[in-house]
Amino acid sequence: MKRFPIFLLSMLIGIYAWSQGCVAIRNVAGISPDLLFENIQPNDKVIFNITNRYFEASDTYRGDKFITDTLVTNRIYTLNISMLRLFNNGWSLGFSVPVSANSRNNGADHKGPGTLPRYTTHSFGLGDIRFTVYKWLLKPSASKKGNIQAGLGLKLPTGDFRYQDYFVRNDSTKVLAPVDQAIQLGDGGTGITGELSAFYSFNGKVSLFFT
Repeated sequence: MKRFPIFLLSMLIGIYAWSQGCVAIRNVAGISPDLLFENIQPNDKVIFNITNRYFEASDTYRGDKFITDTLVTNRIYTLNISMLRLFNNGWSLGFSVPVSANSRNNGADHKGPGTLPRYTTHSFGLGDIRFTVYKWLLKPSASKKGNIQAGLGLKLPTGDFRYQDYFVRNDSTKVLAPVDQAIQLGDGGTGITGELSAFYSFNGKVSLFFT
């Protein structure tokens, strides 16, 4: 029965949660239980981690107004493969490689706005690779139940930002062209990334993560 209030709270948060943003923003991180110190042994030097993320955007809003003339569905699946090299005094170096399989289903990109049927374009491949230096802000040996980690990294333009697929123009013609930016594999730029992660372990069964 002790677990029921936690389950109920998570359901209520899910019901009353709203989000809004641009689907062109790339997935560049994942929440990992490896943040917990109890998963790291004293002699561990390298952590290898794989996280998955699936994102689907099927509704379009302008402010709080639902837009019905776009009829667009974007689906983005990302497999993120990362390796973390551990050093002394809470320092570490991370290497992250995302691989994405994306799709965009609509009619406007093909035969024009408001047209049916809808068609699907795809993209698949390597995303933008990142190198990141991390530091635990609290002394790890004295803060095993909870800690905060800051990261500063470099994002490289390894993902194809001009990925192409076929667009239907009429019943007999298809044109090879770049897919919409929402499903491109990269953004084409080199950038500096900032991260802030934290965890707190209430007991052996319940932990809170923040990224």
